[in-house]
Amino acid sequence: MNMPPSRTQDSHALTARVKRPPNTLEPALAGNLYSEHCSYRCSKELLKPFGADLRGSGGGVDLGGGLGAAFKIESHNHPSFLNPYAGAATGLGGVQRDILSLGAKPLACFALLRCPDTGAHYQEALEGFNAYAHHTHTQNLGCESGFSVGFTHNVVVNAFCVGLVPLEHKVQAHAKAGGAFVLLGRAAEGVGVDGACMSSQELNAHSTQSNIPTGDPQTQAKLIDACLEIYTQIGVLGAQDLGAGGLGVACVEMAMRGGVGAVLELDKVPCAKKLEPMEILLNETQERMLLCISPQNLEKVLQTAAKHGLNAHALGTTTIEPIFKALYANQELAHLPLPLTPPPTPLNPKQDLSLTSPLVELTSLPPAKIWLPQIQKHLCIALASSTPSALQEPKEDSKNVCYRAYQQLQDMGAKVLSFSDSINLGAMDQHGAWVLSQMCLGLKETHQELGVPFISGNVSLNNATSGANSIPPTLAIVAVGVI
Repeated sequence: MNMPPSRTQDSHALTARVKRPPNTLEPALAGNLYSEHCSYRCSKELLKPFGADLRGSGGGVDLGGGLGAAFKIESHNHPSFLNPYAGAATGLGGVQRDILSLGAKPLACFALLRCPDTGAHYQEALEGFNAYAHHTHTQNLGCESGFSVGFTHNVVVNAFCVGLVPLEHKVQAHAKAGGAFVLLGRAAEGVGVDGACMSSQELNAHSTQSNIPTGDPQTQAKLIDACLEIYTQIGVLGAQDLGAGGLGVACVEMAMRGGVGAVLELDKVPCAKKLEPMEILLNETQERMLLCISPQNLEKVLQTAAKHGLNAHALGTTTIEPIFKALYANQELAHLPLPLTPPPTPLNPKQDLSLTSPLVELTSLPPAKIWLPQIQKHLCIALASSTPSALQEPKEDSKNVCYRAYQQLQDMGAKVLSFSDSINLGAMDQHGAWVLSQMCLGLKETHQELGVPFISGNVSLNNATSGANSIPPTLAIVAVGVI
């Protein structure tokens, strides 16, 4: 059995890193940063060989004519099991902001759902996804739906989004020296403080929907418009959406990618109600973006946000010294050296031949073709997903999934530019670890054989309840090309 590192083990590692006993806030922030959801601590080494982008946001490709496409498929399984409508809606919202953090305007989306049947859980998830797409003016390409008793205790809800970006206005999700941090979007509500950790662990009888964030697509639409205007008319040094781990994780990740430090003043964060500093730092309130800008552009950025009816507040700066500091009322509550990375998490993969996977009743999503008048080309998108053979033949199944998506675009006459992958697995016991390692090996071999890069992706592990009832292994591959 592969036991995930305990919080005590992580706390010991943090103590060794900071060379003193951590205070209350520091282990909470580190716990979110160390989670599989944020750090890919179990899967990172398996993903590297096939070029998977572990940055967290989407990836981009050059379509020609000065235009790029940014896209990603992302999971939102745990929240969607506990609250199907809100989970599916905010799953789409999160991947839209991933695309937005690259400078791209969301263009089109689709969902992949795996549920036990067509009952309330499926209907609510589909309604949440569709409503969010509608109110954010994103073309909805539909849903691939699969049904099996294997998803009774956990579901799979994946959201895909593709956007377009003029290459001259491409944005990166990192901070730079001399930058100022500005937070745009909703006021903090204190929900989802432990969201990254929750999404990285198995659910249990005490898991509840009460801490699942809800979405506000109207605010998201304003946020998209405001950010795009800021990118093109003013310029930014970097941008990142606030998802699991909230402001703390977003700021630390941007700083680490840029090789800088950061200072945040938590009392400057707008809050919908009275919140403790830890809640301000780690809450998962949706529809928020963190921008790193040149200080001389601050007033222009604030004015642009106000024009779109958004909250916008300057709340920190970058520093040359690679240290993250969180202040509240001028009191230092966190002082952490960067980079801050989790201890290694070894897996012990071993196949269990006794396991079988139930059949999945599948309604496939046909490939899509979207006309881009800017470059006089069609953007082509195809989705393929796992079969029940993934449980005992994960390497071959993952290769077949990639080739099916690839062939769909080939049949349209399109040039395949890149893949995005979403790996959704159950408990990380020995067999689960074996499936993960074999699935990644199949993706590596496909990359080598086809020469098509995986420019974005996602891994969702421990989709199980109380150590049992693991979901059937579910790999989703999206191929993107042009014709």
